[in-house]
Amino acid sequence: MDASDALDPQSAAASGVRLERLLWVRCSDAHAVAKPTEKKCWALLDQALKSTDLLLQNGGFATLMLDLGDIDPAAAMRIPLASWFRFRQAADRTRTTLVVLARQACAQSSAALVIDCAAMRIEVEGGTVITAARWQMSRRRERFERVDLRRPVDKLWQLDAAWAVGKTA
Repeated sequence: MDASDALDPQSAAASGVRLERLLWVRCSDAHAVAKPTEKKCWALLDQALKSTDLLLQNGGFATLMLDLGDIDPAAAMRIPLASWFRFRQAADRTRTTLVVLARQACAQSSAALVIDCAAMRIEVEGGTVITAARWQMSRRRERFERVDLRRPVDKLWQLDAAWAVGKTA
């Protein structure tokens, strides 16, 4: 669910995303003015939340992504806890992974895992197409802690987003 219509299909394809296997829900407000307003933000957020709820309740997806990255963090924080709880219950029931991308954690206690990400390196082709990225990630919170005796719980790790075909971490 693309709450602010920000997905660049060309970058996604260059990153190895198989567009023919992607359901892209683009939220838009056809009657809104170009300047973002609180009313427009809530219209887009409402569309994204309703779409997320519909797809989670019906199942059939291994992973759903709710992109709130360009939504005002204050608006994302005002999403009712009941909505997050309903999403968590539906995801558990349908065995779907719901990934929420936002500038700050907003799913509150319903989140199974909260990861902080910081971009370390972004590779761009032609000035606009992202072909690869390197992120530093740290686990902030996990609902069901797993004990892994091979590494400390608070260890930072790096993830290479092996987006471009043939690139490996």
